[in-house]
Formats: sequence, structure tokens, C-alpha cells
Amino acid sequence: MGKSLRNIVERARCLAEAGAVQGREWTLPQICDHLARGIANTVKGSVADGPSEWSRRLTPWKRLKRWGFKRYMLLTGWFPQGVPAPESVRPADEISLEEALTKLASAVEAFEKKSTRVGATWSEHTYLGRLNARGWRRFHRIHAAHHFSLLRTPRREPEG
Repeated sequence: MGKSLRNIVERARCLAEAGAVQGREWTLPQICDHLARGIANTVKGSVADGPSEWSRRLTPWKRLKRWGFKRYMLLTGWFPQGVPAPESVRPADEISLEEALTKLASAVEAFEKKSTRVGATWSEHTYLGRLNARGWRRFHRIHAAHHFSLLRTPRREPEG
């Protein structure tokens, strides 16, 4: 998917043009809103926020498992299905495609701008722990590909 998150916005627009319809749970506008919220939270976050309460309570064994899970996901591009979205990134029930695409494009641009800043700090992922700009970029691309893969596009009848 390239080295920039801008490809996520391009892919969303292509899916819209292809007439992508509801996935398992969310529509394309809701998926775009969900992705925008996650990316925006990444931009807002800082290592100064510190680890989450959940993360602080992990045993050494669970920390090792989390590290292995993170490495596997980032290396292979695999994303688990059925993990409920945290409340902070749940999409709006009603949002237009244009509004969602605008939010997504804005979040992506903010991410790309922050990632070029020397010394930029990044928040900790709820389940994966600390990620740098490269790790966050990879995570967001994998996350978007996962959600986009759940959408259906209408079958086109052959012409003639």
C-alpha cells in the first residue's frame, strides 16, 4: 500500500466509485470515520501520556506475548477479526461519505505532517504497546486494508 497513509484515502475513494456496500458491521462512510478517529488519536497522542492502566498491569509473560503479536502483525500484515473497537474510535451512526472522506484525509495529512517532525513522540497502542512513526504507519495501513476487505462491491454484469 505504499509508504504513505494517503493511499488509504485513495483506496476509500476507489471503493466509493465502485459502489462498495456495507461490510459485516459498518458502511464505507463509517469505516472511513473509524479510521480517521484512530489516525487522529495517534497524532494527538504522546509518549508523555504514558502506558495505559491495562498495559501497566501486564505480567512479563503477557508483555512478551504482546511483543510477539505486534511483530507478527507488522511483519505479515495480518489483522485479527472480531476485536471490538474502543469507544474512542467507534464511528458515528450517521455520517455522509464526503464528510467521512474529508475527516480521513485531514487525519492522514496531520499524521504525515507529524511524522516528518524531528523528535515527534507517539502514543502507546492499547494492545500493541509503543510504536514509532513507521510502526504506526504500518499499523494504520494494515488496519485500513482489513476494514476495506470486509466491504462488498456489486457484481457487474458483462456487457453485450
